[in-house]
Amino acid sequence: EVAHALETYRERERRMLEERNAQTRSLDARVKELQAQAEQAERQLAEQRRIALTDTLTQLPNREAWQQRLSQEFDRWRRYGRPLAIAVCDIDHFKSINDSHGHVGGDGVLRSVATCLRERLRDSDFIARIGGEEFVILLPETSAEQAAVAMDDVRKNVAALMIAMPQGGEARVTASFGIASFVEGDDIDRAFTRADTALYQAKREGRDRVVVYSGTLAANP
Repeated sequence: EVAHALETYRERERRMLEERNAQTRSLDARVKELQAQAEQAERQLAEQRRIALTDTLTQLPNREAWQQRLSQEFDRWRRYGRPLAIAVCDIDHFKSINDSHGHVGGDGVLRSVATCLRERLRDSDFIARIGGEEFVILLPETSAEQAAVAMDDVRKNVAALMIAMPQGGEARVTASFGIASFVEGDDIDRAFTRADTALYQAKREGRDRVVVYSGTLAANP
């Protein structure tokens, strides 16, 4: 009887152990499933954030992304005082492209210029489309004079583009650039205003050129 009772006890313990192991495996599987679901939700959220901050036509960052990055770079500039330049780029006579080739042709021009801008800039630079045919670029660790050299290289490459049009044939475009540096006393938007003023000066001087804000430019075109 003692042997039988001992065997019964052992069998009961074995079954309980198997049940606990099964429960543990089930819990582990559930934890992994929940982790996978959480990771998938995080990826989906990240993708939704990316889409929300991306211009659908050019796949560049949009105005909202620009405001976020500008705030980050401004805080960094204010903290460390390292050079920070801003450039505003506008496609010249863009309305005539739309008038001649339609909005499909205009969209093709925007995509081609956006690609050219992106390919000619450094990884550390930030470019966004902020509306219409206007782009803006932040250049960390870069003086206004250095930015002018870089933007003139971009300008030449834009002018060299041969952009296929939907009705056949090709179009050529140029772009104008205004540049300014962040200086002591700036708030988050003041340098952009100076760069935009320089852009209007480039337009007045004949377009297809780079102008650095000099402190003497008029505020209106």
